[in-house]
Parts: sequence; C-alpha cells; structure tokens
Amino acid sequence: MEPNLSALADDLEKLIGDNEETQTVTNWLDTGDPELNFAISGRYDGGIPYGRIVEMYGPPSSGKTAEATDLMIRAQEAGGIAMFFDWERSFDINLAKNLGLKTERPFWIYKKPETWEEGNVLAMRAVELIRNSATIPDDAPIICVFDSVASAIPQSVYYDNKGKKREIDTFNMSDNTALARASSTSLKVIAQTAEKYNATFLYLNQQRTKIGVMFGDPTCLRAEVQVPFVDGTSATMKQIVDGKISKEVWSWNEVSGQLEPKRIIGWHNNGSIKGTDKEWYHIRAVCPETRNGMVAVSGTNDHKVQVKDKGWINFSDVRVGDYVITRTKRTFAGTALEFLKGLIGFDSHMARVSSQRQTAALIIQDNENPEYAQWKVDLLSRHLNFVKREITISKGNKGHRYESCYTHELMKFYDLCRCPHTLFKDGWTPMQLAIAVMDDGNYKESSKTLNLSFKRLRGCEDELDAIGQSLYQSFGLTYDIRYGQGRIDFDVKGTAKIAELIAQYVPDCMQYKLPIEYRGRYVALELDAPVDESVVHYAEVTEMRLGSKNKGSVMYDITVEDNHNFLAGNTHNGFLVHNCTPGGSSFEYYASVRIALGRTKLMETVNGKKQFVGQDIATKIVKTKLTKPFQETTMRMWFDKNGVAFFDRHYNLVEFLKAKGILKQSGAYIEWTDGKKYHLKSLCDKLKADPTGLQQLRALIPKISPSADDIEVTPLMSNEDEMEALYSDDAC
Repeated sequence: MEPNLSALADDLEKLIGDNEETQTVTNWLDTGDPELNFAISGRYDGGIPYGRIVEMYGPPSSGKTAEATDLMIRAQEAGGIAMFFDWERSFDINLAKNLGLKTERPFWIYKKPETWEEGNVLAMRAVELIRNSATIPDDAPIICVFDSVASAIPQSVYYDNKGKKREIDTFNMSDNTALARASSTSLKVIAQTAEKYNATFLYLNQQRTKIGVMFGDPTCLRAEVQVPFVDGTSATMKQIVDGKISKEVWSWNEVSGQLEPKRIIGWHNNGSIKGTDKEWYHIRAVCPETRNGMVAVSGTNDHKVQVKDKGWINFSDVRVGDYVITRTKRTFAGTALEFLKGLIGFDSHMARVSSQRQTAALIIQDNENPEYAQWKVDLLSRHLNFVKREITISKGNKGHRYESCYTHELMKFYDLCRCPHTLFKDGWTPMQLAIAVMDDGNYKESSKTLNLSFKRLRGCEDELDAIGQSLYQSFGLTYDIRYGQGRIDFDVKGTAKIAELIAQYVPDCMQYKLPIEYRGRYVALELDAPVDESVVHYAEVTEMRLGSKNKGSVMYDITVEDNHNFLAGNTHNGFLVHNCTPGGSSFEYYASVRIALGRTKLMETVNGKKQFVGQDIATKIVKTKLTKPFQETTMRMWFDKNGVAFFDRHYNLVEFLKAKGILKQSGAYIEWTDGKKYHLKSLCDKLKADPTGLQQLRALIPKISPSADDIEVTPLMSNEDEMEALYSDDAC
C-alpha cells in the first residue's frame, strides 16, 4: 500500500476502529419444500433465514398458520425452540400437538399479549435469555411467530396516558394508524435483536392488509360515482383513477370534527367485481348544495360510510332513516349573522322550492319605505345575490321585492322566520332590537312611547311572554303585553332606554321611529365579511338497495392523505365514505423476506357431491435479500378426517424431483429407486407408509445449488387482475 494510503488506513482505524465483521446468513430453517427453500434463499438446502424478520401474508385460510406451525415443528426437530404470540386468539394448541408440535417448556412458549409492544418485548427478552443461557447449540433455531399483525393493538390505543384501559367510545381516526407509528419504530429494534441473537421473527399478516389499514382492501366505488373537488370542479371515480388526478377533495377530520381540503395521493383500479363475493349497494340521501337536493353513491357491500351514532359501518348495513355526513357552506358569521337573524325574525319572509331541495331564499320588501328595503339589501350584497322584481301593490301601484339566491344556510332558518320568540330566546343584541323597532315598532311622539306590534302572534300568550322575558333578560326592559292585539308596550323610560341602545343602527330613512332627541346618531354600518367555510351537515338516507346486477363493472378507489376519507356522490357535494389506505410500509423496509400466499381449492367428488378436500398454496416471494425475488412455488395442503390442515410433503417432493428430472416419468408412471413404476398417488402412499419415506426423498435433492445466473425467475403478473385472481380468496 502506498505510504499516504497506509497512513490514512491507520488513522481511520484509530478514529473509528476496524471494519465490522460482515454479517451473512449462515443458518437456515428448512421449510420442507426444496423449491420454496430455493425461492427464498437461492439454495435447496436453505429456507427461512436465521437472524432476520420474515413476513408471511395472504387471504384467510391460505395456509399461513399451517405453514408457521410446520416451521415451528421443524425448529424443534432441529433442537431449537418455538414461540407463538397470539394477538388473534385463534391458535389451537391441540391441533398443532397432533401435527407433532412439542408443547412442553422450554421447547414451546405460548403467550397471548394484550398489545403490539408487549408481544415483541416478551419475544426479545426470551430470545436474549435463551441464547445467553447457552443451553441449546448456537446453530439451533429459535423462531418467534406472531399471529397476526392485523390483530395487534398498539399500547397507545389500549391504554390512555395514565395507564388505564381505554373505553371503545374514546377511539378516533388517529388510532387507526397508531400501529403504523408503533411498528415503524419497534421493528428497527427487533431487526437488530433478531440479528444479534440469531433468531427468526415471523409475522403473519392478512392479505394486502398493511399496518394502519382500517378496513382491509379492496373496498370500492363504481366507476360513475362523482367526486366534488375543493376548487368547484368534479370528476368520476374512473376519471380520477385513470387520469391519476391529484386534486383536493373534502375530507373529515374526526379529531376536530371539521371538514378540510385534503389531496388525493393514491389511485386504485381493483378490477372487475365479477368472480368476487362482493355486491354493489346503492345509497341515496337528501343533500344540500346540489341541484336536485340529492346525493347517491354505489359501493361494494364492505365499503365504509360514516353514519351518525353508528360510526364507520359497511354499505350493506346502512338503513333508510340513517344520517350520513355531508357538507354545507357557511357564509354568515359575526355581525353579518347577527344582522341576518334580525331580518329573519321580523318583517322579512323566506321561500323554498321544495323540501327535497333543502334550500331557501330571503325575501325583503317594504311597500311604505323602499329605501329601507334597499338599505337591507345593500348591507347583505356581499353575502347574498338578490334579484329585484317589480310587483303590484294596492290599487295598482307598483313596488319592488328583493329575492335572494337559494342556499342551504338560509334553509336552517326557514322554520324560524318571523318567530322572534324562538330565534332570540337566548338573548338579543342592540342591532337586532333596532331591526325589531324598524320592522314592527310604532313610536308616538305625543306620548314619547314605543310599542312592538306582532299581529301574527295575537292571542299567543306563551310566545309574547317569551319575547318579553328575553328583552328583560337582555336589556332590563320592563313592559306591558296586550295579548289580544299581539303588542308589547314600553313606557317613556323604557322607550328612552331602547332609543339609546339602537340609535346608531337606525338609518336616515327610518329616523321617524326614534324620539327626536335620539335622531341623527346613525353610524354607517358595515357587516363582517363573508366567510367561506364548509361545515358538517347530517343528511338523511332515503334509499338503500342492492345496486346494479352488472357483475362486469370495475371497482375503483382512491387514497386521500391524512384523514383517509372523502365526500362522494354528486358534482357539487357528497356524503362521507372511507378510502383505500396505504397503511404502514414497515415490513417492506425491515423484513428480509416477504412471502405472499394464495390458494386454489381442491375438490373431490364423494358420493356424487363435490367436497373441499384441500388446496394448492401458491407462494410468491415478494421480497428477499438472499436471492432473486419474485419466484413462485406451489405446495399441496390436505385436510385430514378431523379437518386439520397438513402439507403433503411426500407429494411436494415427488413433484419437485420430477420437475428436476431426477425421477423419470413415462406417461402416467413414475420410476422409483427400486426400479418399479408407480402412479403418482400409489408412489406417495408407498412412501407415506414407510417411516423412512421422507428421508429417501430428501436424499435425492440436489446438494449443489445452481448458479444464480441459471435461476429461472417466473415473470411478474402482467396485470392487476391476474395478480388478484391468483391471490384471491375465491380463486379455485
């Protein structure tokens, strides 16, 4: 080495020490299937690596637990220890024992942890203790099986910050991703522990259910479902997915209870509904801010919708009369809302087209003082658009009426129009009192007294009493009520007090409603600016039925950032549905091996009836750092007379040796080492009856692994539908 390089090497060694010993996998846990061993490790005598995290996932009944049990038995046969952490609470120890699992300590550890953290901590402590005790050889396997990730509860969900168990009704949307946060941190530590103590951590998971997924996948919407965007445009689900549109949609923050803009970050074409066990369901609800007053969504039976008092439930569980979350606009706030309530409570009117439309308009008219009507309209011009209509009043005289645009925000006040006893039961403001006086007040200069006349409330004692009491509570005003006339009278002192309160709000055209000494005090009124908010509204479900029978229709979904929900169903509005959540990607980063399982059912005709007797387990190595990924194998699994699943290792090995040309086949016959020829079933039965049958088969497995350059990698599936078909729960 040149002097300067040698000096640099010496300096580096002094500073940071010598290079660490390169860690390679030197021990393997045999899966019992040489093809699977090879697909995982690149060698027929390999298998599941020691010192690594492994994830195995697939649909229900795809053989995950059966394969894990077989691996635990093999670990024990190799002089090692097996542990099982049962978050799912579904492991049958007796069945496993019948398959050959030793259930005595120290060869077997079984725990039912309450939380994700507890299960992993127990496993790491046990692994450390076992290796440090040196009671088993260093090359003896230790396998820790966790079933299943989807059933694990993070500690932050199970307990509150005081260590007490949380009640179910305290859970919220942020709890759905708590496992993603917990695992992304803990798996880093687990990976180091696995490597340090040469143990295998095997996590079982549900098909495509990554950490943080709330409801599984796919749950989908039909192609034609409309999604409104925050910018006022809209698109169908098909258009969004095909075009990968990344606009903001309206999304509900469950913690704050508010609607907020969130961007689309994922697009999912989940293939045809044909061949699945899913059904389309159609839900229609009364909805504001739409042209027809309705919103409708078609989704799969297991898609989730937020329902008042029920939370997130399946489409198929929604009922007519339920209330779903939708959006309504809020324009009025502060003094603008205060002014609007004043107008609605007294001499203005409201109109609506129909109850279905859920919108109303404000009508302003003053035949005696058109300037006053114009003053009201001018103040509201930033909040509402008005149309001026010419009308005929008494004796053929012409006048004008102002009609606002129709909005859902006004509809909220429709039943309160001209009902001050209800609208102001919680209190008045001086501005609202001023409008009451200008609309329904009569001032007599001769007596210096004022009255409020509500002819529409003549004889309504309770309503008039309510108005009087609220005026007293708000301003300390005393009064007399003339129930037969629907009138509230104020004495001179009360009139002066009212005039003092309202003088600054009374424009020039209405000064005659004030005592002379209080006139001329008007201060030009400017209302608070319009707000542009979308607020939660509950829409009643009016129709719920099975959707189209078109089983060829395609299922679409999207992923929305953060809240993972969005409004859908109309070009202008929608009701709240959940979305495909990407979940956590922890295992994608920290697992050295990821194994995807699919299944094809095996049927036999017994007494004229087809019966389910077993299945071929399709295995795809989605990730491996030990050889080329994406290789696929198949294992045959049968069910015995008690319904217990077991892998047919004899059959699998015979098929493997046939494929490699080690066992010669001629027609339907296979030549065995004894020189005789057998049918496949006869040969397997012969070897099963021989206690040394498996050893004979294993002795024929090639001892030398082929070159990595000679590995034939099965091509990836050409499209999403083929992948879905292979790994579908309904593949048969």
